[in-house]
Amino acid sequence: MRDDVDVIVVVDAPDDIRIARVMMRDSVSKEKVVERMNAQMPQAEKLKYADYTVCNDGDVMKLAAETDAVLLAVRGKVSD
Repeated sequence: MRDDVDVIVVVDAPDDIRIARVMMRDSVSKEKVVERMNAQMPQAEKLKYADYTVCNDGDVMKLAAETDAVLLAVRGKVSD
C-alpha cells in the first residue's frame, strides 16, 4: 500500500462520535454502523500507517487548523 501513495492521512475521531455521525448521515441503527466498522481495517491499524493524523472530534476550529497544517506539510513533502 505504501508504494502506491506519497503520504497517508488518517482522519480520526472517537468511536462514539463516528457511530453517531454515521447513524445520522445514513439513517441506520447503531448495530449496522458497528457492523460496517468491524468490516473495515481497525482504526488503530490505520493510525499505524498514517504519516499525518487529523483529529475530527467536533471542534471545527481545531479541525480546520489541523487540516491546514497537514495540507501545508503534504504539499511540501510531495513537491520535494
